[in-house]
Amino acid sequence: MQVIPEASAAVVELFGKYDRTIYPGLRWLTPFMHTVRNRIDLRGQTVPFPLRLVSTKDGQEVPVQVTVQYHITDPQAATYAVASYIHALEQRMLFELINSIALLEATHTRTQMRELSAQIENDLRAAVKPWGITVDWFGTLPGTESDSKDAPRVLVSSLVMGDQVVADTYSRGNNHYSNEGSGSQYHVDRSNHVVAGSSHSGAGEQVTLNNAVLDTTALVQWAQLVRQVAPTLGAPPEQEQEIIQDAEVLEGEASVTSTEPGRLRALYDRIQGSLSAVTSLTAGLTLLIQQGEQAAHAVLGN
Repeated sequence: MQVIPEASAAVVELFGKYDRTIYPGLRWLTPFMHTVRNRIDLRGQTVPFPLRLVSTKDGQEVPVQVTVQYHITDPQAATYAVASYIHALEQRMLFELINSIALLEATHTRTQMRELSAQIENDLRAAVKPWGITVDWFGTLPGTESDSKDAPRVLVSSLVMGDQVVADTYSRGNNHYSNEGSGSQYHVDRSNHVVAGSSHSGAGEQVTLNNAVLDTTALVQWAQLVRQVAPTLGAPPEQEQEIIQDAEVLEGEASVTSTEPGRLRALYDRIQGSLSAVTSLTAGLTLLIQQGEQAAHAVLGN
C-alpha cells in the first residue's frame, strides 16, 4: 500500500521494469512484485544557479546570475530519460547561456539581456521537453564587478570567434584566461597559429613545438564543453560514455607541455567522429561540432 501526497507522483516498476505512474491517493501495490522507483514532486520549482563569468564576443567577461522555474510534466521521462534531470537542466542551461552570450559584445549584454533571456528560454524549453520537464520561466540578471571576484569562469569565446580572438588572446599574454601578470611578449604567426616568445600564463595551456609555443586553450575548453553537454545529446549510454572518456583524455593531453600535436589531432578526430555518429541531430550538437572545428583550426591549423 502506498499513499501518494497531493501534487506528487510515483514511478512504479514490476520486477524491475516500468509498469505505471501512480498519482495522489491510496494505491495498492503487490509486495515483492512492485517497487517504487522514484517519487516526483509535480509542483513548480525555482532554482537559482550560481553566478557565472561568461566570455563575450569581444573577449570580455560578464558575471551572469541565472534563475530557472520549471515543473515536471512526465514523471516517467524524468526518471528514465536522463540520470539526473536537475543536473541535466543545469548543464543544458549553461550550454545555451555561454553560446548566446558569446555572440554579443560586452557593452550589449545588459541592454539585450531581456531578448537574450527569451531566446534561451525557448531553446531550453525545447531541449528539456524529452526529459519530461517544462520550463516556465528563465531569467538572467547581470552581476556587478564585485560579484565577479569569486564566480567560476565559463570560457568558450575562443571556440566561437575564430582566429581574431586567438590572436588577441596571444597579444595579451593569455592574461584573460590565467589572470596572471602582464609583461609577456608574443609574435603571432597566423599561417600556423604558432606564438613565439615569453609566457606568464599558467601551466597546461601551451605546447612547445619547434622552439615556438602553441596555445591549446581552445581545445581544452572544447573538451570540457563536450564533457558537460554529452549527457544532453541523446546518444546511447555506451556512446555517451565513450565521448566523455575521449574528451577527458583530450583535455588531459592538451593540458601538458610535452604532448604531441599529432596526438591531439588523433583524439580530436576520434571525438568528432563519435559526435557525427549521434543519430539524434540537434542544433546543439551541430554547434558543438562546429566549435570543435574552430578550436582545432585555432590550435592545430588546417
